[in-house]
Amino acid sequence: MTAVGTGKSGPLGKLSPRPHNDAIKEDGIHYFWRRKPMLTNEQIIAAQQAQLKALHELSTHYLSSVEKLTALNLKLSQDTLNDGAQQVQASLNAKDAQDLMQLHGNSLQPHVERAAAYSRQLMDILSHWGQGVAQVFQNQR
Repeated sequence: MTAVGTGKSGPLGKLSPRPHNDAIKEDGIHYFWRRKPMLTNEQIIAAQQAQLKALHELSTHYLSSVEKLTALNLKLSQDTLNDGAQQVQASLNAKDAQDLMQLHGNSLQPHVERAAAYSRQLMDILSHWGQGVAQVFQNQR
């Protein structure tokens, strides 16, 4: 009688698994396990600790960048709101159409400068964030 899946004959109580093709049995130990040793508990714990440390560093750096970006956007919103209120007040105080046209012509330049400054600050934040992420990954090597 041949036991299913073993290729060996004998009573069902003495089933032994068939070794893989590349796991030749020698001295009761398969080569398969000799060639690929298992990690020890200490190695697994060390790897997990390193991954948790890297995740913590990434999270901290990410939240710092989000905080800077939020502050930048809040400042831009406040400045835009204040400029809008000043623009409305100046428009109401205009004496004639000539003053109103001159006021609107002059109001465009501060918006362009603010947009350029915002772009520079945004790129600084994103660049700093990218450098921090790259540093964390370099430390993992």
